[in-house]
Amino acid sequence: MLEIISVLATVDAGEVCDAIPDQLISLLQLIVLFVQIGVPIILIVLGAVDLGKAVMGQEEDSIKEAQQMFVKRLIAALFVFFIIVIITFFLDLVEVVLGDASAGVLDCVQEIFPDWF
Repeated sequence: MLEIISVLATVDAGEVCDAIPDQLISLLQLIVLFVQIGVPIILIVLGAVDLGKAVMGQEEDSIKEAQQMFVKRLIAALFVFFIIVIITFFLDLVEVVLGDASAGVLDCVQEIFPDWF
């Protein structure tokens, strides 16, 4: 894994980032924004609907299953929402491990998503 990262780190970020069209960068930012905000909302709403159906059915087993599913969806929603924080943590870790060798990849990522870093 470190070999792949070190190879990517030697790539000149300016050349790679300049080759990416602005429309693609905007599309990536929009997709990530939807994933970060829209997916957790959808997961929570679906969990609440499932839990509501189970409560209306008044079956003890289905209520317990719906509660477990709702908790799993809440955890998944939190994970998806904080995925950018997790990615940032790992990129910072790569920067610490590789030092200046990782500057190419990190500069490119920061150019694509400047508001996150």
